[in-house]
Amino acid sequence: MMAEPSAKDVQMTDWRPPHALIINWLPLSFHIWQVCVRSDTWTTTSAIPMTAVCADCGECARAATVRDHTWHPFRLPVGLNYLRDRPCGRDPALGVDDSYLPVTHVGGPNRGPTDSGGVWFYYAEGCSDLLWHMGRPILARNRAHASVIAEQRDAAASGGALTDRDAVARVAAWMRAREVGRYKTILRAIRARLRTPNATVEDIVADAARGLYGPCTGEHFTRAGKLRPCHCEGNATRIASKNRARALTLLVGDKFLSLHAEPILRRLPLDTLQLHRQPQGGGNAAWTTEIWDLRGSPALSRHLENATAHPEVVARARWRRSGQEPATCTPDAVWHTCFACAGSELAPHCARTEEWYRLGRGAGRG
Repeated sequence: MMAEPSAKDVQMTDWRPPHALIINWLPLSFHIWQVCVRSDTWTTTSAIPMTAVCADCGECARAATVRDHTWHPFRLPVGLNYLRDRPCGRDPALGVDDSYLPVTHVGGPNRGPTDSGGVWFYYAEGCSDLLWHMGRPILARNRAHASVIAEQRDAAASGGALTDRDAVARVAAWMRAREVGRYKTILRAIRARLRTPNATVEDIVADAARGLYGPCTGEHFTRAGKLRPCHCEGNATRIASKNRARALTLLVGDKFLSLHAEPILRRLPLDTLQLHRQPQGGGNAAWTTEIWDLRGSPALSRHLENATAHPEVVARARWRRSGQEPATCTPDAVWHTCFACAGSELAPHCARTEEWYRLGRGAGRG
């Protein structure tokens, strides 16, 4: 796990975005620049500085100059984009107990999968005024790393201890028992793209758990059995090996590892899983920060459609009003598709997304 933020970080309440960030956005639409500047006026209960990772960019999907600086992740509300130029290092707001973080996510036009409870979000500092209670979070680099941590936490709960190498072996054993169909195809494709035909499942899991971004040097493990993480620093768009990142997204971006990690984590005294650098998958090396809420039931769809019927879910939300303390969130009319508080700046984006669905313009765009 990564180190907790320092006391100095926690005490920084009068934070402003770096001047370079503002200057970078000046040639773009006023909406993007405005959000980057205004994000420092919003207050959060965590009192930890947060750097914008996304923006309200209006018609950005149709503007080539803006597409060079932003992109649209799967199921992000219409009119919101993730920034390409953002820090690769860990945001100090992540991994903090009982904090409220800005999030957003769009459910599908049809009921989502119910193989696990809870809901998931994108971390959305800079483009969302919906705050979500993190409770007791656990922080991982991506889904492969989350599976490794899950095995270690599970062993610790029983009084045992696993090195990273031991945990990787357990994840690999779980995968090997299910190495059939499309998952067998995924592993074969990874070996082919990396030109490592003899790579074991352990090799692939360990490589992915190190991270997909930044230089990855040396062996996967130290002599003590600890993973050597990739040194991801500077700009998020700098990928040391795009071929490696794209190959490993076939596994890390697939739900396969979620089916391993989540049932384990839900048995533990945890509330949310935060995936700092989670790729979109399918060969797309672009990454976001995902947050999974582990508090749920089999009846609660991960894609939000059933969440309206669960008042305990609504209670986790707060409305971050500009320049004011977070307020109680009254669910907007489109809450079942896209969590937003009535009267919030996020609500119109959710309504536009629901309109996209109604007109049949494609679920992927949302």
